[in-house]
Amino acid sequence: MNTHNLCCIGHITLDKIVTPKRTLHMPGGTSFYFAHGMSKLDTSDFLLVTALAVSEMDAVEEIRRKGIDVKVLPSTHSVYFENTYGENQNTRTQRVLAKADPFTVEGLQDVDARIYHLGSLLADDFSLDVIKYLSTKGMLSVDAQGYLREVRGENVFAVDWPEKEEALKYIHILKANEHETEVLTGCKNPREAALKLANWGVKEVLLTLGSMGSVIYADGEFHEIPAYPPTEIVDATGCGDTYMAGYLYMLLAIYMREAENKNKLSRKESYVIKTIEYISSNYSSPITVNDMAAYVGLSRSYLCRAFQAVLNKSPKEYLSEYRIKQACYLLTHNEMSMIDIAESVGFENSLYFSKVFHKQMGMPPTEYARQHKTSVPGEA
Repeated sequence: MNTHNLCCIGHITLDKIVTPKRTLHMPGGTSFYFAHGMSKLDTSDFLLVTALAVSEMDAVEEIRRKGIDVKVLPSTHSVYFENTYGENQNTRTQRVLAKADPFTVEGLQDVDARIYHLGSLLADDFSLDVIKYLSTKGMLSVDAQGYLREVRGENVFAVDWPEKEEALKYIHILKANEHETEVLTGCKNPREAALKLANWGVKEVLLTLGSMGSVIYADGEFHEIPAYPPTEIVDATGCGDTYMAGYLYMLLAIYMREAENKNKLSRKESYVIKTIEYISSNYSSPITVNDMAAYVGLSRSYLCRAFQAVLNKSPKEYLSEYRIKQACYLLTHNEMSMIDIAESVGFENSLYFSKVFHKQMGMPPTEYARQHKTSVPGEA
């Protein structure tokens, strides 16, 4: 079963968009705009999961022609939205003329991804069970808007999310605008709302503020993201969805880079461990860094970089410290001469041994022996 890096799940809708300049009928919905945003990026490991009626399959084929993998779940109807904007594109009124079937745990059994983004449009699109289930398979990102929309007849009303405190425990990233966060938390100040959402369990809170940009709260810090003024305001539909596509794409790139660096470090750690084993068996001989590199099958320069990355010291420094550590034991646990101790830990002469010992331990080996000497078995 193929595991995708990023998966967006949501209904593709049939939208009627009314603006002061024109009226359009076109596909829409979080999943639609998210997928179009992804089409400008690398879609090789992206999956779109949607549910819609057969009559709207042209929208799916359009997305597939952009190189995007789409899984379509059956639905009796497609979601049919009417979005009406005034001169101020930050506000809109909405009607729902038809609803699609909700997503279920059973329908998503064979969908595997590292990051899931749930593009909720209406309160019953994704149940609490679906949230819990997907959170066990990957990192979960959720657009809050749908959970705050209740359809009565054809009209959409703002409502609170009854299961929010339970659901948010399983959600890593929550996207909401300032009106939605006020409904969720009761806080008019978006930053206060973000802190409350984080206290309920969300790891990253993304507050989209329309023409004012956005604010991200993560790891205990706020980050302000300015908005870029458009050349012309035509239609704000889908702006938040493409914003999330870009955010999750970059987040995934960071995670992948961190994982790659961790794998590189793991390989370096294995080389360092193998070198340390070689040193512990051969420190009493006149070994060199070239000898160590040859033993583990690396170039001298790569081995040095591996030691710096893992231990923040060179192989030569580690060898010297290891030899002095062994010398400390011999100085305090037997009656060997200084020359014999120096030779037994790999130093060719006692003068150089004393110099290195003093540099590392802050005192000559004779003084170290005097201060730390223990009785040798058999002594009176």
